[in-house]
Parts: sequence; C-alpha cells; structure tokens
Amino acid sequence: MREEIIEIISKKTNINPETISSDTDLTEFGLTSITLVNIVVDLEEKFDFEFDDEDLLLTKLNTIEKIEACIREKLGE
Repeated sequence: MREEIIEIISKKTNINPETISSDTDLTEFGLTSITLVNIVVDLEEKFDFEFDDEDLLLTKLNTIEKIEACIREKLGE
C-alpha cells in the first residue's frame, strides 16, 4: 500500500519518490490543499473508499504514515 501511495503522490506533485519516507512532511515539498484534494481523489479511486471531510486537512494527511493509517482505518485493516 505504501508504495502505491507514494506513486500517486509523486505523480501529482513531481516529488522524487526516492526522497519520500514514511514520516516526511509533504508540506516541505510544497504540498498544498488543492494538490491534496487531487491526491485524495486518486487514493479513493485506487483503494475504493472515501475519506471523511474532517480528514481532508494538510495537518492530518501531511505524511505517508498518516495517509496510510487513515486508509487502513477506513478499510478496516
């Protein structure tokens, strides 16, 4: 799952996937709320679920670790 998340993020942001670790703060790479929405749409399609509106904040989804945890929670893993 982590590799798929990184792939989606790197495509939407042009961030080199090799520079992203699980705890990298993606806002340091210029991640914006607009870009986050685009990433969220792709993640929802990829993993067939929907984020809750209150989860759609840069502070809640600013690392791979947080994104993966949120997806796993939604998928009941």
